Amino acid sequence: MNKYHQAAGKSPCVHFIGFTVREYWSAMRVWGKGDYWHERATWSCLGEIDRHDVVIFGRGAHQLTQEKFNDEGTA
Repeated sequence: MNKYHQAAGKSPCVHFIGFTVREYWSAMRVWGKGDYWHERATWSCLGEIDRHDVVIFGRGAHQLTQEKFNDEGTA
C-alpha cells in the first residue's frame, strides 16, 4: 500500500490499463469500480502503481508505449 492508503487504512488500489470503454464496463462488473483507468501502459502509469495494488490489463496494454510529453508537459 502507498503511504496515503496505509495511513487512511484503505485497501490497495485497483488499476485498469489499456481497456476500451466497453471492456472497462465488463471488467468493472468483476473487479468493482477501480481507482485508476490508464488509457495505455506508459512509464508514468507504472510509477503510480504500488507493489500491493491490483493491476488488470486489457487488450490494449500488450506493449509499453513512450509518452509524447516530458515531465514539464512539453513535447
